[in-house]
Formats: sequence, structure tokens, C-alpha cells
Amino acid sequence: MKTKSLCLVLLAIDLLCQAPCRGGVFLTTNGYRYFNNSALTQLNLTPVFAAEAGSGTVVAIQPNGQVTNYIAGDYFATSLPGWSNITSISMSEDFVVLALTEQGTVLGWDLEADPPYSSSSAAAQPPAGLSNVVAICARENEGLALRNDGTVVHWPRYDPISDDLSAVVAIDSDAILMADGTVDPAPAGVSNIIAISSDDIGLIGLRDDGTVVGWDGSTIYTNLIAQDSSNTVAISGGLNGFVGLREDGTIVNGGATNFYRVSFGFGQTLSNVCYLGREIYGNITAVTGDGFPRFTVQPRGQIVGSGQNIYLHARVVGQWSVQFQWQLNGFDLPGATNDDLIITNATPADAGIYQAIAGFIVEFAPYQAGSAVANVTFVGPLQVSVSLNAHIVQPTGALALGASSRGISFPLTASDSFVLFSSVDLTNWSAVTSANWHLANGLIELPPPRAGSLFYRFLAR
Repeated sequence: MKTKSLCLVLLAIDLLCQAPCRGGVFLTTNGYRYFNNSALTQLNLTPVFAAEAGSGTVVAIQPNGQVTNYIAGDYFATSLPGWSNITSISMSEDFVVLALTEQGTVLGWDLEADPPYSSSSAAAQPPAGLSNVVAICARENEGLALRNDGTVVHWPRYDPISDDLSAVVAIDSDAILMADGTVDPAPAGVSNIIAISSDDIGLIGLRDDGTVVGWDGSTIYTNLIAQDSSNTVAISGGLNGFVGLREDGTIVNGGATNFYRVSFGFGQTLSNVCYLGREIYGNITAVTGDGFPRFTVQPRGQIVGSGQNIYLHARVVGQWSVQFQWQLNGFDLPGATNDDLIITNATPADAGIYQAIAGFIVEFAPYQAGSAVANVTFVGPLQVSVSLNAHIVQPTGALALGASSRGISFPLTASDSFVLFSSVDLTNWSAVTSANWHLANGLIELPPPRAGSLFYRFLAR
């Protein structure tokens, strides 16, 4: 188990106007500070809008889209060469930094190499051609990317995460969050999650009601924050100790037990916090702004099939009260004015580009801010050919075939809506008459005796 020094990083900046910082960078609990006073002064003059902190290093995005690395001790700051138009960053425990560009591509660097930095680490080398990325996560020896269709790419392949997960909305170092609010890994009972975070001890999840739940194996922890946490909009850390961000821009501290519960000395005095970096070795970054609303949870794209549900969530932090309006393809959805948008029994008409619009009033002047866009794609048996590759041998010896496409299961309910084919070589296909099979519980059942090694598929009528 890694030994952690829990600390909080504060970077202050006016995010809307991108004015020079009015605060500094602090890392403190137990009276320890990584950066000396002269370094604090220099950092105070460098605007950033997002940052990640490791043990003795801070990587931050400047308003011009470039990335700067600050090193503790013998202080120096340098811009990572060749990086521009960066919108988000993620740093791993072994100091690989991934960056997401405005174009949806991913860059990687290994900070442990001597300057000029190299990308020799395999985790720092995203796959060629990777595009349409909306979120990234650097973790030890590996990188993860979430694409706008809800699929996940990871490199290199050190674990069995699938490239064809089509309903993922968030990724963290030890878990993935699905659109329906479930998490893998998580015990039964962990549900309605809209954000996740992890450390060496366990994982925590932010529920859609603003409360926080944690788990370690099969054990679930609740009441993780002493204060009322019903208005939490972002989290960072894990059961070892974490920080929650309230919708008014203040910080709350939490942990699974009294032993692990964190108490940051100045945590309750922070205001206008608009960004929490992912916890690394107990270091948590907090970026403060001007109090204008910022999105802390973004809606994510999904692939859905007929009769399935669409889950879209957005959360905002700021000093001003926010009213939500969801849009589909640029037009307001009637009655869609909550921070959660759930569409049940999806149809092709529900596909398109979704966005949450946060409206607020500052000094009697109206403002609007838009979330990231979420591309919801509809795939159904009436639109695509679906391979029947999931099979179950029933106790009777019957073969049950389930229809699926890109990880989505389609219950088959109408025998006249498709034609079943079989093949022995995947080249020559023959229709299987309906007299030789029947539908049961959404599956095709072929009664025994069955022919030898056959492959099956169907085409929609």
C-alpha cells in the first residue's frame, strides 16, 4: 500500500475574464508546504483554469491552452513543449500526464524523464488515430479515454476493460461509471451515481441527490461527510479521505471512518472554488474563480437501443442561483428544466445532440453558460444487422440466442420483424424457417437436437 501525505492545493484565478491570479498555490496539512514563498509569488502571477497535483509537482492549464509544470523544492516552471489548445489534463501516480485538446485528441508526456520531457512511457503514448475524446484519465502504467459515443479506449492492455463499452459516462483510475448510475466495480446497492473518485483504500460516488457513498470491496459506507452533503456537486479522493465541493463553491471534508476522515485546516474558509483535481497521493487541487457558475458534471454521449433509457446529468457550482434548460439539437425541450434529464423507452426520435443550458442573473444582467454536448446515438434491430453471439444452453438442451450490438442487448419480441440465418463457415448463409425456433423471454430458442457447429445472425425485415 502506498503511503500518502494528504494535502490540498489551491490555485486562484478569474476564469471568465482570465485575469491574473489574486491568490496563490498552497499545499498544507500537518504544517507542510511544498512551495516556498518566492515560488508562491511567482505562481500567483500565472493564471490557470485547471490543475492536477502529484507529490511535489503541479501541472496546470493556462488560459492560452498551454500546460505548465511546477516542481517543488528547486522551484522551476516550464511549459510542456508542443502542447496547445488543451482543455483538460490528468496525471497518474507515476507522473504520466495526459492532455485533451479542443479537437478531441489526446497527448501524453512522462514527467519523470529529465527535461526536455519525453513520451517514452507506454502509458504516455495514446493509440494512433484516437479521436472524439471527451474525457481522459491517467493511471499507473495505463491511460484511459472516453469517447463522445460512450465507448472507452485504454492503452496498453493491462486489464480486461472493453473497448466496446457503449454506455460509460465517466472514468477514474479504478472504476468506470455507466449511464444508468451503476459503477464497475461496486457492490450491489451502489446506484444513482453521477460522479466517481478513488484512492488506494476504496472508491466514492456522488449520488444524484447530492450525497456521497463509498465502498471497499463488498462494504458500503454512508454518512461520509459530517456536514449536510445534499448539495455536493463534485468530489475528489476516496475512502482514505476526500474533499467535496458544494454548489455554492465551498469545500467540505470527508472520509469513511474517524481514522481516515480528513480535516484540511483551511478547507472551510475557501470560497468560489470551481474545480477539483483528481486525488493523487493524497494531493487534491482546488481552483478558485470569480463565483460565476461552472459545470462540474457534464452530460456524456451514449448509444441506446429501442426501449432503453437515456441518462443525462449536469451539475453547476457558483455564487448565483442557476436555472436549467435542456436542449436537443439546439431547441429547448419542453419541461426539461432540472439538472437531470432521464428519457425512458427511447425511440429514434430521441437521438441527437443534447446540451444543458445554465441560466443565471448577475447584477440584474442575464447570463447563460452551456455544458458540453452529449451525442446520443440510437441503434435498434430495425436499423442494423445484429450478430447473435451471446448464447445460453438451456437445461432442456435448447440453444438460446440473444441479440446484441456494441454491447447493447435487444429483446426480440416479434418473430415477423427479422429473418434468422445460419452458417457453417461465416460465408454462406441460409435462412432458418420459423418452424424450427421460437421466442422465449426475448431470446431465440432452437430446440434440440441441434446441428453441429453453426453460426447464427439475423437481418431486420
